[in-house]
Amino acid sequence: MNAITRIAVAAASVWLCSSPPALAGDDGKTLFINEGCVNCHSVKSAGITVMESAEAKEELKEQAAEGAKAPPDLSGLAAKRDADFLDKYLRKKIAIDGRKHKKRFKGSDAERETLITWILALKPAAGQGK
Repeated sequence: MNAITRIAVAAASVWLCSSPPALAGDDGKTLFINEGCVNCHSVKSAGITVMESAEAKEELKEQAAEGAKAPPDLSGLAAKRDADFLDKYLRKKIAIDGRKHKKRFKGSDAERETLITWILALKPAAGQGK
């Protein structure tokens, strides 16, 4: 093998063995939708409304029967919560008003971090204030 080939093989090995880049931007929105967050939560500032599926309606009906408040719109959540809090809340380690999050986030740590980063970057919806 000549020097150029060895360098190319070494660079390819480093690239293949490195961890994948963190998801960013719209990937947080994609995770929000794909992980089912949209079954309960809206994000008006991102144009996301609660899904109107039978499954989503059933989940909301169950929550109401349990006396839970309607899940909030998450636009501008950064004004109320930080990343550490959301990380613990999505893993059901802490509660809000005595209630833990309905479902434990089942994605990877990197996906949870991407989702939280996206949520915290959301602007308040029009008329929502800070």
